[in-house]
Amino acid sequence: MNRLLRTAGSHFDIVHDHSAAGSLMAAARSAPTVVTVHGGADGELGDLYADLGDSVSLVAISDFQRRLRPGLNWVGTVHNAVNPAQFIAAHRPDGPVLWLARFNPDKGPDLAIRACRSAGLPLILAGKCNEPEEQRYLQEVIRPMLGDDVRLVLNADRCTTRQLLTDARCLIMPIRWHEPFGMVMVEAMASGTPVVALRRGSVPEVVRHGMTGWVCDDPEDLPYWLRRCGELDPAACVAHVRQGFSAAVMARAYENMYREVIMSHRLGRGVDRQLFGSRVRGREPTGLLPPAS
Repeated sequence: MNRLLRTAGSHFDIVHDHSAAGSLMAAARSAPTVVTVHGGADGELGDLYADLGDSVSLVAISDFQRRLRPGLNWVGTVHNAVNPAQFIAAHRPDGPVLWLARFNPDKGPDLAIRACRSAGLPLILAGKCNEPEEQRYLQEVIRPMLGDDVRLVLNADRCTTRQLLTDARCLIMPIRWHEPFGMVMVEAMASGTPVVALRRGSVPEVVRHGMTGWVCDDPEDLPYWLRRCGELDPAACVAHVRQGFSAAVMARAYENMYREVIMSHRLGRGVDRQLFGSRVRGREPTGLLPPAS
């Protein structure tokens, strides 16, 4: 790619780089480089982008991600998105609770089991389990906790997971880490399925407490909110995704950002983050919701 850009760089207005290595060549390109930061920005990756300075214009996938390293050259936040038409919005409020992730303690499948058992609700654990660490965690920690109230689904394909999302009473997301974005939350809401999650990472800016799900602070509160999912309107979940997390919304946000970065580059100045970085989606950055009551 870099060889192509060196030979035909003048034909490009902007480069959108989704890799970590590609950003190292940004300073040598004639066109400005935009990089979407897909992982956590608070570790070595953040240090790399700090060293690259304003040679790259960084796009966050959540406002939370930006707050972890506010000094980086962020030019905006563009949430990940889905095509709502690919999901079946036929929610079943009497279905089981669904946990959908990879088998890792950070994803909290053990917390999901405890919460559903306490709430008296059946649970489906549908998870990726290919890596040795995932298999070991499943075998040593999760399998001993299983009972008749928990159904295990391993390495399901996309068609199966979409049906599980539609059939679920709610998605439970008891994560232990500050996830920069959780696509599964958007996929659940696109299916009309509300989300019950712990207040970690981007959760409060993706899920609207009391409208598309419940956001709580303590794992001990999860059973209470699981039992209240029937109060939420599936249509509100679908509308929330269409308005804020659809592919069309994401595309418009990136187009606006491209124009701003290109204009700033041609004028020979940095992007005005005060004016643009906080409103790439036409709004102020999302703050944390008040604690769940």
